[in-house]
Amino acid sequence: MYIPIEEDALQACQHSVEMLENKIAMLQDKNHILKKKGDTLNAEANEMMKLIESLKNKLFGNDSEISKHKEILSKKIVTIEQLDSQIDALKQALANKDEQSKSSLTELNVLSEKYAMIQTKIDYYRDNFSDDLNAYRIYNELSHTTKDSLSGIFKDNSIKGVISCGIQERNINNLWEYIKTEVVNGSNPDIHRLISLFEILFSRFSLAFPQYKRQKTIIGEKFDTQLHIKHNSSINVSGQIESVLLQGYLNTKTDKAVKQSIIKI
Repeated sequence: MYIPIEEDALQACQHSVEMLENKIAMLQDKNHILKKKGDTLNAEANEMMKLIESLKNKLFGNDSEISKHKEILSKKIVTIEQLDSQIDALKQALANKDEQSKSSLTELNVLSEKYAMIQTKIDYYRDNFSDDLNAYRIYNELSHTTKDSLSGIFKDNSIKGVISCGIQERNINNLWEYIKTEVVNGSNPDIHRLISLFEILFSRFSLAFPQYKRQKTIIGEKFDTQLHIKHNSSINVSGQIESVLLQGYLNTKTDKAVKQSIIKI
């Protein structure tokens, strides 16, 4: 059955349909615009991600390079830790050496003090006993033959024995007479040692007996029978002294020669 529709109602429906179609078209246009904007934003986002990735690569490298750098850095950290450990060990060793140095310095100071004390004693003995040591050295340098000839004078071969025997008045006289005989004979290779030994012993002897002193016979001095004995090798009977072979000694109280010097003219 046909139901008639009022014209106004129909027009209203058509108008509503048109409005809906217009709205749909507008929404479709907006959707199309939004899609385009979305595509643009996606493209911009992709470009931004590429830019960020590029910057990351420039700053840090790629993942493999980062891993490599991390590994190198890790090794360097281990190396630094090892170096720190070595430095600590060296510091400890240095501290130990410093303690040893202080200990050695203390020991050195103690030894230096001991050395100074010993040196003082050495200086004392050298100043007071060097002549005795020298006399003993000369005595020991004499030949066995000469020592045997002097056994009546030097009965003790120790340093004390040589000095104590040598400075006795009787032994001084006997020693000089022995040397005189050897000078006259001129065959004893120890003659210079014997004269040096006599000079040292006589200097000790004169400390105990200051009335005795050595003669000072000099070359060019006139021969005097009261002071000198002429050696048998002399060419002249009298005149000036050409050489002194053995100095004699005097008694200062009497001013007379106890033993006359052996000379050549």
